[in-house]
Amino acid sequence: MCAKNTIQRQKDIIPYWKALFSLTILIFSLILCLFIADEASRCGIVIVTISLLWMTESLPIAVTSLLPVVLLPLYGVLSTHAVCISYLKDTTMMYIGALISALAVEHSNLHRRMALRILVSLNLNVRWLLLSFMLTTMLLSMWMSNTAATTIMIPVLDAVVQELYGETNSEETNAKDGESQENAGILNGSSPKMRISKAGSNLRRTILLATAYSSSLGGTGTITGSSPNFILKGIFEEKYPTQNLLSYGSWMLFCTPLMIINVAFAWIWIQWLHIGFEAKKDSDSQSRQVRSFIKSQHQGLGPIRYEEIVTMCVWIGTTLLFFFREPQFMPGWGQLFTSMGVIVGDSTVSVGMALLFFVIPKEPFWRKEKRDKTNGALMEWSMVEKRMPWDLIFLIGAGIALSDASRKSGLSSLIGQSLSSLEYLPPFAILIIVTFSTSCFTEVISNTATATILLPVLADLSEAISLNPLYLMLPASLSCSYAFMLPVATPSNAIVYSSGDIQVSHMVKTGLVLNIITILALSAATETLGVLIFDLHTFPAWKHRSRKVTQVTLSTMGSAKWLHSSLPKQAAK
Repeated sequence: MCAKNTIQRQKDIIPYWKALFSLTILIFSLILCLFIADEASRCGIVIVTISLLWMTESLPIAVTSLLPVVLLPLYGVLSTHAVCISYLKDTTMMYIGALISALAVEHSNLHRRMALRILVSLNLNVRWLLLSFMLTTMLLSMWMSNTAATTIMIPVLDAVVQELYGETNSEETNAKDGESQENAGILNGSSPKMRISKAGSNLRRTILLATAYSSSLGGTGTITGSSPNFILKGIFEEKYPTQNLLSYGSWMLFCTPLMIINVAFAWIWIQWLHIGFEAKKDSDSQSRQVRSFIKSQHQGLGPIRYEEIVTMCVWIGTTLLFFFREPQFMPGWGQLFTSMGVIVGDSTVSVGMALLFFVIPKEPFWRKEKRDKTNGALMEWSMVEKRMPWDLIFLIGAGIALSDASRKSGLSSLIGQSLSSLEYLPPFAILIIVTFSTSCFTEVISNTATATILLPVLADLSEAISLNPLYLMLPASLSCSYAFMLPVATPSNAIVYSSGDIQVSHMVKTGLVLNIITILALSAATETLGVLIFDLHTFPAWKHRSRKVTQVTLSTMGSAKWLHSSLPKQAAK
């Protein structure tokens, strides 16, 4: 009877484990801080507490990301004003502007037109169909969220597989009009139940996996493509404010070629594993059938609309302004303002161009019949309120706040001293260890949380062993997107896993080798292209200045504390 009661009590407690765990961690950290006077140690307790809550997700990530506003001031590490400022830095505003632009592209349906247009332009037998979906997803995820890029491609894939290999379970006739209606329903996300052959099921599973992986890889191509990229930019600029290396142009010069190489390797590996190089070639009639179907779906969208044209022009203009502000290989337009003593950052471009979507009318002034019906702009603010991922914005702010607290409290210096023994290892060996560890870490923890936790530590490590900070921080941030083995690793993996026909074993078998391939390619690119663009083998001058400023600040703080403690004694005498 007692055993049954114990089991019942355990069952009653299990639904509340998240709340109990969160309260336990917070109370325990508070007790520790009451008995610790060292500011750096208290900062470390805050970082460990928030990291545990991020990793376990016992609280929503957005809620945990707001904890620095509460814990850092209460534990005597930073003032409330200093913490709150970190949540709206230049990087955060740039991220908000980029998200608004991506929402505008989705709202205008431009992304669907782009996806179908790219597919029509490529060879569409089975082998090249796989590459077509991978390239299309990669290009979309460079400019919008990986989740959106994956979501838009799945209905297109289902329609293609249904056209080639399947029959619906409905009792309707097989007339062409009926089939076209069903395929249109699939493209709109309301697909009927499909009954497809084994070959069709295998093809669908293969392309689903390739689509998820391509969206993760495509997100590394631009600095606005994925949240770890923003986190790197924010933490790097907060820690080293005098540098100007990490611009939109320099990021694309390094990461875009690497992205293309990784997608090519992924295509070869997935094709070999799931299709085979010796597989029977598709007939020309099947390729023509796929092309004809995709073309009909593209034509079904009708002529390109005014809304799509304007959205595309703003989007292209934003990209060009990003790239040529500081392209590194030539003078950028940003120097025009620098000569006047004003620095125009990427956030000015991002927010300024995003605001155009709320100003430009949805219909041109010369179309009176439509202008009378639709007086709104290209976007309404209500849509931003509903679809803006505020949790990621708070997460970026929390990462910058913790990095700032670590630097000002002296914790960064302590971490650097404790890791200085690693200087006896070759830099390339440290790079391999960091990238592989980060890739494994982000398989079970969100890539944004992984980047937020690891990047400040890697900055301190590189400073302790006299390495260029970007030598470890840049590959680590990219490794956060190289998570291909588990459904929980990335939102793209979760989306394709939930769409059916995919088991965890399929992901592990495919993703394990792909993890190794991408990490090796990243390490090789860092030692070659990265050294050429960022001069990664040189200990930079701005890092020397940062370290000197930190040492002077710590010594000044120590002198101030000594003077403060000695004044009462002298007054007493």
